[in-house]
Amino acid sequence: MDTQPKEKQPAHIVNMSDHFEITYLDMAANELFPVDNFITHVEENGLILLEGRLKKSDDIPTDDGEWLKKVLFVREHNLWHYHIGYPSYDPGKPFGDRTSEYVLHLQRHPCGTKTTIVHWAKHPPFKLPSLDYFIATQRDE
Repeated sequence: MDTQPKEKQPAHIVNMSDHFEITYLDMAANELFPVDNFITHVEENGLILLEGRLKKSDDIPTDDGEWLKKVLFVREHNLWHYHIGYPSYDPGKPFGDRTSEYVLHLQRHPCGTKTTIVHWAKHPPFKLPSLDYFIATQRDE
C-alpha cells in the first residue's frame, strides 16, 4: 500500500485571516504581486532566504505607555512582521534585511510550519493589528 502523498506537500502552509482576505481581494495588481511572491516563496522554502526583513514584533519602544501590554500581546500571539517590498525595497540594505514602506503582519504557529497573514500596513507608523484581525475561518480547499 502506497503511503506517500500523491503531490509534493508545501514546506510551509500560509493562510490568511478573514480580515486580510478581504484586504487581499481589494488590492491592486501591483500590491498583490509582492504578496503572492511571498506566499509562493514561503510555501516552497519556509520563512528562510526572504529578501525583506522578517522580525518579531515585540521591539516596542520602552517609552511607550503601553509597552508591557503590547509586548505581552505580541508574544502571546507570536506576531511577526515582514517587509514585503511594496512599493519597493530599500536597495541600500543587504538581501534578507531589506525594508519597505509596507509590511505584512504575520502570526507564526507553534508547529513551525504554518503562518497566517493577519494584516497589511504602512510602516511607519508601526501599529499592531487588533485581536479581531487574527480570526481565520476554516475553508475547504
